[in-house]
Order: sequence, then C-alpha cells, then structure tokens
Amino acid sequence: MIALASVVLVLGAPDGVEPDQADNVDEVSEGLPAPAPPALVDVGPNPEMELGLELGEPTGLIFAKKLNPAGRLTARLGLLHRVDPYLFGADAPVFGAGYEHDLLQVPVPGWQAHLTGGAGTLLWMRGAYHRTQPLLALEARIGLRLRRPNSPLTIAAHVSPQMDLLPYQTPAIVGGLSFTWDLGAALGAASAQPETPVDEPVEQEQAKPEPAVEKKSGKRSRSKVRKSKKRH
Repeated sequence: MIALASVVLVLGAPDGVEPDQADNVDEVSEGLPAPAPPALVDVGPNPEMELGLELGEPTGLIFAKKLNPAGRLTARLGLLHRVDPYLFGADAPVFGAGYEHDLLQVPVPGWQAHLTGGAGTLLWMRGAYHRTQPLLALEARIGLRLRRPNSPLTIAAHVSPQMDLLPYQTPAIVGGLSFTWDLGAALGAASAQPETPVDEPVEQEQAKPEPAVEKKSGKRSRSKVRKSKKRH
C-alpha cells in the first residue's frame, strides 16, 4: 500500500515548470540589462615625434613623425637578420621607410588600442661572391598599437608579409615588437624649468600734505570785539 501511494504521488506531481512560471522567468530575463561592452580608452592625440627600439625583423632604431591625426611616417635603421627567407643571420645593415595608419580602435582594459596597417620598403647591402650588392624588399605591416593614459610610452607589435625584389623575388613573413617614446614629452620635460616668482615693487603711496586750515574765525571774532568797544 505504501509503495502504491508513493507511485500515485509521483504520477500526480506536475511535470516540469508550469507555463505561467516559464513566462515569468522569460519576462525577468528580458528585463535584466544587457552587459555593457568594455569602454574605449582615450589618451589624447598621437605624439608628434617618437623614437624607440624595435626587436624582430629588423632590429634597431625606429623613428615616427606624425603626418595626420591617425597616420605617421616611419624610418628604421638596424640589422636585418635573415640571410634568405626563413633563415637568419646578423650581418646586413638595413634602412627602412614607410607609412602606418590607425585603422580601428579596439577595447583593451586600461589601454588605448588600435589595429594598424601600413606599407614600406627595406633597403640593405650584403656581400656575396666577393662583391657587395643592394637588396630591396617591399612589405605590408599589420599590427596592434597600445598606449596608456599619462604615459609617453607606446608599445606596438606587427606581422609583415614581405617580398624581396632584388636580386631575386622571394616571399617572406616576419614580425617584431617595438617600444617608442614620445619625444615631445621628453623634450618638454627637459626644457621646463620652475619659474622663480618675481617680487613686484610695491608702490608706496606718497603722503599728501594736508591742506592748511585758515584761521579766519579768530580774526573775525577779534574785529567784532573791537567794534563793540568803540560803540560803548
């Protein structure tokens, strides 16, 4: 009997959630606010000039000059590591020039982050078969540029598909990481000197002489006394 009663209770229990309760749950979930996307960080305009170090391909100094609010000209001087595509050495000084542009700002907590794109050329000299010959390559740059509020440092990473043009045509894929410093902030901090307050001379007001009081009242009283004596 006990077993039969338990079976009857189980069969008589409602299956799942009633439709009214399900509707209430949906209404509550719809009423909740959607999670806010990460806010974009704004650290102000790009620096006018930047100078720093680039590690990768090539490794050396990198300089950037602001050309427009979102773009800059770049120049690099360093060493090109690869002897041939996908091989590495350290005996080729290289000069590079190009243009880089901020394409899209992406949310990164605490950083102003931009996806960047650009193009450039690389020219370097290499000795081969007892003679020195110039080599030329074109590259496209795709990267990520990071800046923090109230910091003159910029960190950037890039991947660059390259195409060697001289003396032969060969593709390559290289990359690098750069750290640049805002030259304007550095030069401004060096040139800024605390101004010493200049004490302005205090103009002392000259004491004006008080006007002399005419003693006419005494003379008038004496003349009146004399006239009264004569009458008597």
